[in-house]
Amino acid sequence: MSPHVEEAPASLAAPAEAALSSAAFFRNSAVFAGAALAACLLGLVKTAVVSRYFGTSAEMDAFAVAVLVPNLLGGLVAGSANAGLVPALAAAERQGAQRRADTYRTFLLLMGSASAVTALALAVLAKPLVHVVAPAFAGKRLAIAQQLAPGASLLFLFTGIYACAAAGLLSRRRYALVAGAPAVSTALSLAMIVAFHARGAAVLMWAAVGGMFIQAIATSVPAWMASAGGHCTCWRDPCVRRALSAHLVLLAVSSLGMTNSFVDQVIAGLLPTGNVSALSYAASLHNVGMQVIVMSLGWTVLPNLSELAAARDFSRLRGKVRAYVLAAVMLAAPACLLILGLGRPALCLLLEHGRFHADSTQLVYRAWAGYTVGLVPVSIGMMAARAANALGESWLLLRIGMVALAVNATLDYALMHVAGVMGITLSTSIVLCTTSILIYRGLQARVGTLLDLKTARRIAKVAGAALAAAIPAAVIRLVAGPGTVIAGVQVFVYLILLLFAYQRVGIVIWNAPQRLDFRAWQWIRLSVEDSL
Repeated sequence: MSPHVEEAPASLAAPAEAALSSAAFFRNSAVFAGAALAACLLGLVKTAVVSRYFGTSAEMDAFAVAVLVPNLLGGLVAGSANAGLVPALAAAERQGAQRRADTYRTFLLLMGSASAVTALALAVLAKPLVHVVAPAFAGKRLAIAQQLAPGASLLFLFTGIYACAAAGLLSRRRYALVAGAPAVSTALSLAMIVAFHARGAAVLMWAAVGGMFIQAIATSVPAWMASAGGHCTCWRDPCVRRALSAHLVLLAVSSLGMTNSFVDQVIAGLLPTGNVSALSYAASLHNVGMQVIVMSLGWTVLPNLSELAAARDFSRLRGKVRAYVLAAVMLAAPACLLILGLGRPALCLLLEHGRFHADSTQLVYRAWAGYTVGLVPVSIGMMAARAANALGESWLLLRIGMVALAVNATLDYALMHVAGVMGITLSTSIVLCTTSILIYRGLQARVGTLLDLKTARRIAKVAGAALAAAIPAAVIRLVAGPGTVIAGVQVFVYLILLLFAYQRVGIVIWNAPQRLDFRAWQWIRLSVEDSL
């Protein structure tokens, strides 16, 4: 441990309940991941339904332009509110439940007010914004977009409220509610579109607004009630100031991330026709994996790390980060191998229809593979990012993000000439791997070494176990050839062998039951922390 690290006395680093056991961690992560997957699948169904009713019509173009700015700004807010508010609430909790309630309600009022003012500005400036976003629009498309844009501004208002409410619930480990609300709102939005699609593009906008409204209400009411007795006017409270300061810096960090995506699209535009679309498809597919694996793990660990950071229990924080890193590798490595091995057949089955031909499949798969090779390093880096959030090191993330933006643009252009669209996605993976290393290095002076050699060896063993379990599945493919049934057999064989491989390296402990029953999940005990 670094000699400059200051630990809290043992008497102050009290709350043993702050950090979850490995079993609780996996259970909560599974709940979060399951709800996120449900939301993603419902989103895909909604996309299919919308494409059936509206296709690529002028109404669809107008809707896409009308919601572009509110969704973009809402994404920035949603990405930064949790990371800024959860650590501040953990610090406030150390000073009592009343302080925590005051912090949350004051931040919610400030956040809601800022969101309302911004939404009003978007509504007032709706027509000029449509001209800026879509200067080529004219006639019917322009008229519909300008008609929809003022109402679409409500999306930002409800997104801001949901982001703040979700942070309050996340800090209380209400994972099912936080992750389940988007799935419910998507289902309701889908029902509205199916029922009222004959009314034109307006139903798309009001379905989106209605879904986000339900999402905001479903989370804000329980979050508000959980902070009963809190005051809304504690403007000068240090915890409130900390949350606001972190939120503003993290807004800038999120903006850099979106700028990176924009740069990727611009560089892809230099390639032949079809590469921009391939990058878009690959990014959408990769986002599913990121949400289900990486982000679900990241949001699950944030409250735990925030409480340990507030208690200045850096020794336990280091131990938890190492355990969470192993858990992330344990889940991300198999996902990476499955995508690389079966991604192309999956694309053939799901997308290779109509004008999406075999060349399109190959192009999208190459781009998706470029993203996928970085899934394990990104999962490891996410644990460092959440530790930085918990410790209030937002400026560190901003500085690294600014460097990453320049490096990503340079690598995009260089690798694009070597590997086409796959070079662009490989650039993203390389940059994220590099930023992960920089974050761990940047946190070392604050909390000591987070990833020691022992942890690195464990990471290598877990990744090696996942790779070794994949060899028999690959042999099945070589012997039996391609096919949907063969792919299913491969997945089944791989998962069974993976379980035994993880048992071999000490990550999984198999408790043999005395009799078989439907509660097979109880036979397995995950032992990530014990492996350290």
